[in-house]
Amino acid sequence: MEVKSGIYKDISDAARGVTSEVAGVSRQVEGVGKEVLNNRFATERGLCDLGYKTNSDIRDSRDQMGAGFNRVMDRLCQMEHQQSTCCCEIKGLVRESENRLALQAERNHCEVMKGQQEIKCLIENTAKDQEIARLNRVVDAQRDQNIINSVVQALGNKTA
Repeated sequence: MEVKSGIYKDISDAARGVTSEVAGVSRQVEGVGKEVLNNRFATERGLCDLGYKTNSDIRDSRDQMGAGFNRVMDRLCQMEHQQSTCCCEIKGLVRESENRLALQAERNHCEVMKGQQEIKCLIENTAKDQEIARLNRVVDAQRDQNIINSVVQALGNKTA
């Protein structure tokens, strides 16, 4: 196997550097996605706990006030319903945000992979073009040598 040197080594080193950088970006994007998902669960859990606590407090107050405070109870029931609706809306927004982030992370991954493939193709095509050029130089040199040998032989036959 021929030892890589010159332009081949430079291309190989550049490819390794680009691949390493692209892999680093991919890991960072994946880490950010995981952090967003973890934060989403903590936020959702906190919102639900808040809703449950509020609902529990409303029920306790209703039990203590009794039948004499019907209007207050009606208002508290409305608040409980509004709180539940708000919690559901927030959960929906969190899920929607999560879906958008997951989709964007997938798109970013695809773009990174596509970029890596394009770089690989460029490197391979450059190497192929350089090898073709080298082989053409070898063929040209051999043809030139054959011409020189023919001329020398023709001159040698005339003088002999």
